[in-house]
Amino acid sequence: MKKLLPATFLLLISQFFYAQIDCNPGVFYGQGTDGKIHQLTLQDGVITLDTSPTIELTSGLFGIAIANLGSGNTFYGTGSASTLLEFDGTNFNIIGSSPNNFLNGGGNGGFLYVQNIRVPASEPTFENRIDRFDDGDFTVLWADSTIFTPVSDLAADDAGNVYFFTGNAQFDVSDLRIMSATGELLSTIPVAFNAGNAYGVMLMGNVVYVGLGQSNTENPHTLLPITVSGSSATVGTPIAMPHPVIGGTLGSPIILQFSDLASCVSSNTVSLNETFFQNKSGAFPNPCTSHFTINIQDEGRSIVEIFDGTGRLISSSMHFPGVVTVDMSNYPEGIYNLHIRGSSRRDVFRVIKE
Repeated sequence: MKKLLPATFLLLISQFFYAQIDCNPGVFYGQGTDGKIHQLTLQDGVITLDTSPTIELTSGLFGIAIANLGSGNTFYGTGSASTLLEFDGTNFNIIGSSPNNFLNGGGNGGFLYVQNIRVPASEPTFENRIDRFDDGDFTVLWADSTIFTPVSDLAADDAGNVYFFTGNAQFDVSDLRIMSATGELLSTIPVAFNAGNAYGVMLMGNVVYVGLGQSNTENPHTLLPITVSGSSATVGTPIAMPHPVIGGTLGSPIILQFSDLASCVSSNTVSLNETFFQNKSGAFPNPCTSHFTINIQDEGRSIVEIFDGTGRLISSSMHFPGVVTVDMSNYPEGIYNLHIRGSSRRDVFRVIKE
């Protein structure tokens, strides 16, 4: 019995950590160069490295993300051979693979995305692309090899909108792009910073944070805050990231660095989303009390999906062109996202149930 105690204890620690992913304001996670996921906290402009239990990463894991695909918030990772892995409290297990290469990912609620960047810089073998992961399948949302993605990572807000950076050179950012969960470009916001050794992107509230590593020539070992407000983005003062010594010798120390970031703090750009939804013909009446109608304009069959405020898919149905009545009587009051996916167009609406 005594021989089982250490393994049992480690399993309990791992499951406790898995069940206790912290989504409180300021809390985020970093993929460390020591092969572990570390919890960190940003409070009053200072970042501290928490002493919470760490997770040992699977060998060959490139990036991490946090999402809730039905079993609660957990970590997801992109692995070698373009595989997507899910942490079950003990191990990272493969849940999907793609013939297309990808290096990193990001998520929020029921939305999970993977990303690849233009490699190499000249005559790229791989194109810039972002895919959405749904029930084992990857759907291409964006692909473009005419520009650069200087930061090899992306973030997502509560509505599933994707935030990623583009530019005209390998390490020079010129724009923050915001794209809907169905691949429609919502906004391109001018913003500029040195993206040398930029390793991670996450979103907390209305602030996009970019991790800058040791070899960034302007702000090494920092977290760069970029506040998004409507159609503008403001770069703030870099915040020092912890980088303690974890090994080596007195003359040649080894410090803890990070290679990716993730957070599950509630995040949104309300003003942007409201503008987007108001400019599209959508559900009527809205707000609704029990039912609303939509006019499906695409030829052929369309899939109508409803997501709740956490990003969880609560309804999916198939319809032909014409007026469709959607029953909301069994759902609680709140804000819902309605996705209509046809063969030639995709529409996204916000619906309020009162």
